[in-house]
Amino acid sequence: MIANYIKGMGGVDLMDRLLSAYRPRIKGKKWWCNLFVNGINTAVVAAWKLHCRVTLPSQAMTLLDFRREVVHGLTLGASRLRLGGPTSAISECVRFDGVEHYLVSSTQGRCAYCQANTWKMCAKYGKRLHELCFPLFHTKP
Repeated sequence: MIANYIKGMGGVDLMDRLLSAYRPRIKGKKWWCNLFVNGINTAVVAAWKLHCRVTLPSQAMTLLDFRREVVHGLTLGASRLRLGGPTSAISECVRFDGVEHYLVSSTQGRCAYCQANTWKMCAKYGKRLHELCFPLFHTKP
Protein backbone atom coordinates (compact mmCIF):
# COMPACT_ATOMS: atom_id res chain seq x y z
CA MET A 1 0.00 0.00 0.00
CA ILE A 2 2.81 2.42 0.85
CA ALA A 3 4.66 1.50 -2.34
CA ASN A 4 1.57 2.32 -4.43
CA TYR A 5 1.23 5.66 -2.64
CA ILE A 6 4.86 6.57 -3.25
CA LYS A 7 4.61 5.50 -6.89
CA GLY A 8 1.49 7.61 -7.51
CA MET A 9 2.37 10.67 -5.42
CA GLY A 10 5.95 11.23 -6.59
CA GLY A 11 5.01 13.96 -9.07
CA VAL A 12 2.73 15.77 -6.64
CA ASP A 13 5.35 15.75 -3.89
CA LEU A 14 8.00 17.03 -6.30
CA MET A 15 5.72 19.83 -7.51
CA ASP A 16 4.92 20.86 -3.93
CA ARG A 17 8.63 20.97 -3.12
CA LEU A 18 9.44 23.08 -6.19
CA LEU A 19 6.54 25.44 -5.52
CA SER A 20 7.66 26.01 -1.96
CA ALA A 21 11.31 26.63 -2.93
CA TYR A 22 10.74 30.25 -4.09
CA ARG A 23 7.15 30.94 -3.06
CA PRO A 24 6.19 34.61 -3.51
CA ARG A 25 5.12 36.34 -0.30
CA ILE A 26 2.31 38.67 -1.31
CA LYS A 27 -0.36 39.80 1.09
CA GLY A 28 -3.49 41.19 -0.47
CA LYS A 29 -6.90 42.23 0.70
CA LYS A 30 -8.66 40.37 -2.08
CA TRP A 31 -9.45 36.69 -1.59
CA TRP A 32 -8.35 35.76 -5.08
CA CYS A 33 -4.85 37.30 -4.81
CA ASN A 34 -3.26 34.14 -3.36
CA LEU A 35 -4.97 31.98 -5.99
CA PHE A 36 -3.64 34.18 -8.79
CA VAL A 37 -0.06 34.22 -7.44
CA ASN A 38 -0.15 30.46 -6.88
CA GLY A 39 -1.35 29.95 -10.46
CA ILE A 40 1.54 32.01 -11.83
CA ASN A 41 3.98 30.17 -9.56
CA THR A 42 2.67 26.82 -10.81
CA ALA A 43 2.98 27.93 -14.43
CA VAL A 44 6.60 29.02 -13.93
CA VAL A 45 7.56 25.71 -12.29
CA ALA A 46 5.82 23.73 -15.05
CA ALA A 47 7.62 25.80 -17.71
CA TRP A 48 10.94 25.14 -15.95
CA LYS A 49 10.24 21.39 -15.96
CA LEU A 50 9.58 21.58 -19.72
CA HIS A 51 12.80 23.56 -20.16
CA CYS A 52 14.73 20.83 -18.32
CA ARG A 53 13.25 18.13 -20.59
CA VAL A 54 13.97 19.99 -23.81
CA THR A 55 17.53 21.15 -23.14
CA LEU A 56 20.62 19.09 -22.48
CA PRO A 57 21.36 18.46 -18.79
CA SER A 58 24.60 20.46 -19.04
CA GLN A 59 22.75 23.49 -20.46
CA ALA A 60 19.65 23.41 -18.23
CA MET A 61 19.16 26.37 -15.91
CA THR A 62 18.42 26.13 -12.23
CA LEU A 63 14.93 27.04 -11.06
CA LEU A 64 16.17 30.34 -9.60
CA ASP A 65 17.98 31.31 -12.82
CA PHE A 66 14.90 30.37 -14.83
CA ARG A 67 12.70 32.59 -12.62
CA ARG A 68 15.16 35.46 -13.05
CA GLU A 69 15.06 35.07 -16.84
CA VAL A 70 11.25 35.05 -16.81
CA VAL A 71 11.13 38.26 -14.77
CA HIS A 72 13.80 39.87 -16.94
CA GLY A 73 11.89 38.97 -20.10
CA LEU A 74 8.64 40.37 -18.70
CA THR A 75 10.24 43.66 -17.66
CA LEU A 76 11.89 44.20 -21.06
CA GLY A 77 8.62 44.83 -22.84
CA ALA A 78 6.94 46.75 -20.05
CA SER A 79 6.38 50.41 -20.78
CA ARG A 80 5.39 52.56 -17.86
CA LEU A 81 2.95 55.44 -18.23
CA ARG A 82 3.17 57.95 -15.44
CA LEU A 83 -0.14 59.05 -13.96
CA GLY A 84 1.31 61.55 -11.48
CA GLY A 85 2.42 61.39 -7.91
CA PRO A 86 5.89 60.62 -6.60
CA THR A 87 8.34 59.06 -8.99
CA SER A 88 9.79 55.65 -8.29
CA ALA A 89 13.14 54.19 -9.22
CA ILE A 90 13.37 52.45 -12.59
CA SER A 91 14.81 48.96 -12.76
CA GLU A 92 18.20 48.78 -14.44
CA CYS A 93 17.10 46.13 -16.94
CA VAL A 94 14.48 48.55 -18.32
CA ARG A 95 16.75 51.61 -18.11
CA PHE A 96 19.62 50.03 -20.06
CA ASP A 97 17.70 47.75 -22.47
CA GLY A 98 17.94 50.16 -25.42
CA VAL A 99 14.35 49.53 -26.58
CA GLU A 100 11.94 52.41 -27.32
CA HIS A 101 14.03 55.12 -25.62
CA TYR A 102 13.66 58.50 -27.34
CA LEU A 103 13.06 62.09 -26.28
CA VAL A 104 9.66 63.74 -26.58
CA SER A 105 8.38 67.15 -25.54
CA SER A 106 6.67 67.45 -22.17
CA THR A 107 5.84 69.90 -19.44
CA GLN A 108 8.65 71.54 -17.52
CA GLY A 109 10.29 69.49 -14.76
CA ARG A 110 13.59 68.44 -13.23
CA CYS A 111 16.11 66.37 -15.20
CA ALA A 112 16.61 62.90 -13.67
CA TYR A 113 20.36 63.14 -14.30
CA CYS A 114 21.45 66.72 -13.49
CA GLN A 115 18.35 68.04 -11.61
CA ALA A 116 18.10 71.19 -13.79
CA ASN A 117 14.82 72.22 -15.45
CA THR A 118 14.01 70.67 -18.84
CA TRP A 119 11.13 70.37 -21.31
CA LYS A 120 12.07 66.92 -22.67
CA MET A 121 11.42 63.41 -21.33
CA CYS A 122 12.08 59.77 -22.22
CA ALA A 123 9.05 58.32 -24.01
CA LYS A 124 9.40 54.86 -22.45
CA TYR A 125 9.08 55.63 -18.76
CA GLY A 126 8.52 59.36 -18.41
CA LYS A 127 11.73 60.56 -16.76
CA ARG A 128 12.62 64.11 -17.76
CA LEU A 129 16.09 64.44 -19.34
CA HIS A 130 18.10 67.01 -21.29
CA GLU A 131 19.35 66.12 -24.74
CA LEU A 132 22.91 65.99 -23.38
CA CYS A 133 21.93 63.98 -20.28
CA PHE A 134 19.84 61.44 -22.24
CA PRO A 135 22.73 59.22 -23.49
CA LEU A 136 24.54 59.53 -20.15
CA PHE A 137 21.46 58.35 -18.24
CA HIS A 138 20.98 55.30 -20.50
CA THR A 139 24.57 53.98 -20.42
CA LYS A 140 25.94 51.84 -17.62
CA PRO A 141 28.59 53.52 -15.47
